[in-house]
Amino acid sequence: MKALFLLPAVLLLTSCAALQPPPRFALSIAGQFDHHTERHTFRQGTPLVDDPTFGPINRAERPTAVVSGQSVNPSFVSYAGGGYGTGAEQRGWSVEVQLGTSDRVLHALQTAKDGYEADLGRAINASARIYPRFTRKHFSWGEAVSFIVQYQNDNTNYVPNNGMMTYEVHGVTNTNDRRYKIRARFGITHPRLVEFGPRVRDYRDDTFKPDSPMRRDRDYLLVERCPDTAFQPSITDIDAMLETLKPGVSQ
Repeated sequence: MKALFLLPAVLLLTSCAALQPPPRFALSIAGQFDHHTERHTFRQGTPLVDDPTFGPINRAERPTAVVSGQSVNPSFVSYAGGGYGTGAEQRGWSVEVQLGTSDRVLHALQTAKDGYEADLGRAINASARIYPRFTRKHFSWGEAVSFIVQYQNDNTNYVPNNGMMTYEVHGVTNTNDRRYKIRARFGITHPRLVEFGPRVRDYRDDTFKPDSPMRRDRDYLLVERCPDTAFQPSITDIDAMLETLKPGVSQ
């Protein structure tokens, strides 16, 4: 009688995921978002960026599909001087659909009291330092949390500014098996904030503390309390585009 060898369940699931093709999804992109759009798909384990330094350490955890573009609005040119990551005239955005759910996102949906506790922000070569405007949201495709975040390095803690500010949405689909994880990132600005540069204040403190000077700063409070429509592009417009997302459907 031949012996039977049973692979651990985790290994079997990982192997199955690696064999699955990237997910499909449809998204209505129009108006200010429909500039320089691109679509890419990634099988599990493949680099997410074409970069010899960061590609090998930034691979798709699961089969992933991404659409990206730029939000171009004539009013952006009023923020002179160029940005920390993207130019003032062109703010990048991306929507990512990944096969499989996320315990970290589910934890944020269920128990996180703010963006600092959710701690969902991730960048290749920088860390998330501020998390204002944490909100739970419902979309036609599922549940999500949203927040504003800035990625920084060199132990800096800059106040919200128009060169670094990003609006992010992290969610899971509402199917019984939570089949897809969603991550959306949009570079945004506010007409009362300055472009990144020498006029941007830097707090050398622990911004994760609720009573920190950063979280009492006037620009932080502005971002925390202003209407969704005050940003450019408007958070209302961004959420309206995300509402059209249809995971599992061909474009």
